[in-house]
Amino acid sequence: MRFGIIFCGFNVEKYVEASLKNFIGRKDFFISAVSVPFSEYAQQSKFVDNTTNILIEYKKEGKISELVTEPHFIVESNARNLALNALSQYNVDYYWMVDGDEIYTDENIDAIVNYVENSSKFWYSVSLKNFVFDKKTHLEEPFCPPRIFPSYKYGFFDPQFYWDNDLVYSKIGSTETCNFRSFSNEAIPKEVAWVDHYTWLNDEIGQRKVKYQIDHFGHCSFKWVEDHLEFDERYFQKTGEKKPVLVKI
Repeated sequence: MRFGIIFCGFNVEKYVEASLKNFIGRKDFFISAVSVPFSEYAQQSKFVDNTTNILIEYKKEGKISELVTEPHFIVESNARNLALNALSQYNVDYYWMVDGDEIYTDENIDAIVNYVENSSKFWYSVSLKNFVFDKKTHLEEPFCPPRIFPSYKYGFFDPQFYWDNDLVYSKIGSTETCNFRSFSNEAIPKEVAWVDHYTWLNDEIGQRKVKYQIDHFGHCSFKWVEDHLEFDERYFQKTGEKKPVLVKI
């Protein structure tokens, strides 16, 4: 199988090397990166982020196949489509979304590839181990966002993002599109691969992410208090969701 990696990275300069390291140089893997601030970042104070500069060097060195660095302040789905469409020339079988704060080991990648090759589902979620507050505390249950989906299957082709991680497919012989959630899917179990995700840590990235989520979704399950993150009790009261159970390692 040939895999096209859709790498989305901005405001993740401290993780980008580790995030891409084990994908670089793999046979039949092609990395297309997009590094632009999403539209919500236009509302934040300007800050220095070297993610894009790191990726520019990777492109010069041949470590990644494609790189998109403009335009700035576009919606997330449009940014992902720029990286996705840049992969059209590589004739990949599957697209694999990787965000810049997700850290895959070689073992994770091998296990996931083997799982997909031996499964008949249309698309797959990946089990992410969400670290919160520090790198020794994570959520007890995996976070499972959509991550791997085919370029063509069962007469459906040309997937395009319309919202964050969500796509629609075109259908041969029809002008209608089909939402990917209508197709068979499954979460790859954490026993197969549980991927480190440095999503909500007590640093400037976490602080900016709270502001981003509030602007993007209208709410956030975390809040920034002086110099650290905390769960926002108001979010759980409003939504009725249970506060996640934390595990110390």
